[in-house]
Amino acid sequence: PKWEDSPKTLDKIEICPLSGALRGIHCPAGIFEYSKQKENLKTCDYHRGFRYPVYPPLYTQWVHEHGLDTWPLESGYYSSTAALIIYPPQGAVFKLDPTIPHSYQTLTFQVSGHNPNRTWFLDGEPLKEVDGKVQWALIKGSHHLVIKDGESITERKFEVK
Repeated sequence: PKWEDSPKTLDKIEICPLSGALRGIHCPAGIFEYSKQKENLKTCDYHRGFRYPVYPPLYTQWVHEHGLDTWPLESGYYSSTAALIIYPPQGAVFKLDPTIPHSYQTLTFQVSGHNPNRTWFLDGEPLKEVDGKVQWALIKGSHHLVIKDGESITERKFEVK
């Protein structure tokens, strides 16, 4: 909303502070915000009445890195072998900074899922994965990241200027 909008033109809504979606019946807390789009917002699906929230697969690596508890019955949900590229985003453009040594200008490619047999390729060349991530020194040009994960293939294109 714009600052000119008065609370009369906005709806006061309660959102889940974890998901950012409308507070659902199982959300333990909520915060109030003003919005013009109340009817277009989804209800939180992280809180499903279990002891722990169920995070989307996109957050698998983050959940693991932060030692967050997950619901035991949902454990297969987090250990899925399907690869989902978390970073970089599709079509991202990165710029080299001439004031920073080139060796310090890197990207960390990240993927969700846990498959020890997956293979990473950048521009057709294999990359080495460590804990679901690949560290790569920036090189100018258009790049094509591919992850082969069994029969599935996940791709991203990005550019370094």
